[in-house]
Amino acid sequence: MKEIHFDNINVEPGLIEMQCRSSGDSLEVDDILFFELSEDISVDDNQLALALSTLCGRVYDDIYMDLSVNRNVFDNICSFTGSEIHVNEIIDEDFVNNLSEDNLMLGFSGGLDSMAEYNLLKDADLFENVYLVSLDFEGRLSREKSFFKRFNPFTVRTNFVTLKLNRNHWSFMYIPQIFFSSFLDAKYLTISGQFHAGAYGFDEKFTLSSKTNHIPASFLGMERITFVMGLTAVGTALVDVNCVPELIDLSLKSLANPKEEKRYRKQSIISILSQKYDRKIFFEPVESGLKHTWGRRIGLDFLSLYLIKHAGIDEASKVMADIPDEAIELANSLSLDFYEKYNVNFLNSIPEKYRLKFLQRLIECGIYPYNSADWKEYFMVCEFLANYHPKLKRRLNR
Repeated sequence: MKEIHFDNINVEPGLIEMQCRSSGDSLEVDDILFFELSEDISVDDNQLALALSTLCGRVYDDIYMDLSVNRNVFDNICSFTGSEIHVNEIIDEDFVNNLSEDNLMLGFSGGLDSMAEYNLLKDADLFENVYLVSLDFEGRLSREKSFFKRFNPFTVRTNFVTLKLNRNHWSFMYIPQIFFSSFLDAKYLTISGQFHAGAYGFDEKFTLSSKTNHIPASFLGMERITFVMGLTAVGTALVDVNCVPELIDLSLKSLANPKEEKRYRKQSIISILSQKYDRKIFFEPVESGLKHTWGRRIGLDFLSLYLIKHAGIDEASKVMADIPDEAIELANSLSLDFYEKYNVNFLNSIPEKYRLKFLQRLIECGIYPYNSADWKEYFMVCEFLANYHPKLKRRLNR
């Protein structure tokens, strides 16, 4: 049986420490877990319990938290984790958290994607306040911190990556929003991400859905809005090229080490856009690093088609190995203009009252919605990629 216990919990303004012990799997933990907040604020047991649940995911059979939580929060954690949950006390009334719809928290890393989302939102006149919140992983990703600190975000410094507790569920990214929600009085939250990251992003059942609140942060009364999910990594890079060209070099340096494939891939996209739109973008170039192999990651296969089209197969081969001839033929036969545009299916996940202003802001930043030719090419690319990715084929055929 897989178990994890969080006990001896000490909560002070701006600092949370506890003993974390897990057993029953290959990633056993017996160490101190801490969260250090950039502000001396108090975090209540409900917030902490939900933050800890993101580090558990659906991995454990039994979870113990030395906390007192309200009934609805307890029930939601049980549902989210699928585990047997034990706490110090269940308060037999619902937790109610009334937060302002005027405020939004953006999970900010300083990479090209989150920087693009910030520049789209901060001048879109959608919210009274767009607050940046960031994770500072102790001893790791210092390159990110050196860049995002210039934006003065509200920060949570923690060691859960060192303890390998980030491997259980992706929603750990919302821990800063969970901790700062009451302090910032923010009902809405968002993080950057593109639809092509996984097969689900090409599925109309997902793209046309308005339901995005299935994460622990939503159990505190917050609502997630996926503003940039309808953009590709090319689209977010184009926002940066048009809005903050002077920051691109520093952002590139922060998002990956020089020898990582990710760094070279992002650099290649910036080079293509700067030449295509005659923009002078300064950045310190790096050599290509480790490659990925075609057919293993759908998002990288998807982006490789754009690199083939606009930079050529020799350049694309520096980030992707074993590119099939069929991919080269397809990329060269299409315009692939939709890579630089917005997939309007994702408007459904944005509250209606924000859609018009967000679309206006996209156009101000040089991003336009798909037209009929774009949709035709989009579906051609989907069908082609489905030949190499069974999960995508199943989603397209259902």
